[in-house]
Amino acid sequence: YGIYKSTDEAESWNPLSQQGMINTYIEDLAIHPTSSDTAFAAVKGGGYHLAKTTNGGSSWDYLVNSPTNLGAVTIDSQNPSTIWVGEGYHYGWDYYVYKTSDGGHSWTTIHIVQLTGGYNNNNKISDILVKVDDSDSILVGAERNPGFLVLSTDGGKTWEGDSYIRVTALAADPNNPNVVYWGKRKIGQVFRHPNIWEGNVWNHDIIDPPEGIGDVRDIEVDSDSQVYVAASDGLWRWDGSGWITLNGLPSDDITALAIDRSTSPGIVYVGTGEDGVFVSQDGGSTWKPFNEGLENLSITKLAISASLPKMLYAGTAYGGVWSKPIPSYLLGDVSGDGTVGLEDAILALHVLSGIASSQSINLNADVNGDGRIGLEEVIYILQKVSGLR
Repeated sequence: YGIYKSTDEAESWNPLSQQGMINTYIEDLAIHPTSSDTAFAAVKGGGYHLAKTTNGGSSWDYLVNSPTNLGAVTIDSQNPSTIWVGEGYHYGWDYYVYKTSDGGHSWTTIHIVQLTGGYNNNNKISDILVKVDDSDSILVGAERNPGFLVLSTDGGKTWEGDSYIRVTALAADPNNPNVVYWGKRKIGQVFRHPNIWEGNVWNHDIIDPPEGIGDVRDIEVDSDSQVYVAASDGLWRWDGSGWITLNGLPSDDITALAIDRSTSPGIVYVGTGEDGVFVSQDGGSTWKPFNEGLENLSITKLAISASLPKMLYAGTAYGGVWSKPIPSYLLGDVSGDGTVGLEDAILALHVLSGIASSQSINLNADVNGDGRIGLEEVIYILQKVSGLR
């Protein structure tokens, strides 16, 4: 076990420095919004602080001033030096999150809820969501007995919310950050709030999946506002009107999700309980393994970078964090720079005429699926640049 990274265009995961991550259980991951090489890992256990890499996973350091035994971590996309973490499993009535505004050098302890009742509380902060356009709006969920969902709109000074909601994952609609989804433990329900940042956390809708969905482990929303749900009984997608079961994976034990929204449909990555990582380029209709060299580890969390070069990080159950760059699947992006422009058309023409070698281009830019770059790609690129596509 250890930390792995690919150096061969994502053909395989290769072992690098382990740096204290051997046999660690990863609860959550967060990637810097503008630096794909910088990521943080929330590690289970009282002896483990927040872990950080600045070289894409080649090595990791523990932030010794940070709390230990963490269940969740997130980065404020507007202020990347601001990081929020939540407590892992513990017994008690009072629950806390922790905030740093200086990249992890110093931390503020924030009390978020005091539970009451006859429960022998054993909660874990499962997820933290900071509104993409408002750093003062934070949502925190806990998944165990009895669970809760609390909201602050003043940077963590005050909180309101609802207990007895076993929240396992939170996700905002990228087209409308006011719309937030969350999943529930054991019962397998999915909730939707049309504008949670206005308060009234409990004023939500239930979009019940079919029976048998089991535990909801993760939720992601793609660029078309479709909701993907990873559950103990399979992978599901909600398109706004109904649920679809996504088949073709080797197991129904789906544990984690990540979506590259730079393409349409988005590239979907899923983690499984025993079979590693799989990828779909067609919205979940077909799948192929994405775990050459990864072994059949139990995936606990996936995270994909927003910036280039695209990186996929995989947290595992007692196998540390693995990472590797992922190929560009942007149709027409012949140069592989993450955009489609006239330079791609010129490069495609050079390949077509024999001036440039096909070995130097991004074959994932193939438009018609024939495995090469040709006239169809040139036409597609010109239509894209002119706004016809």
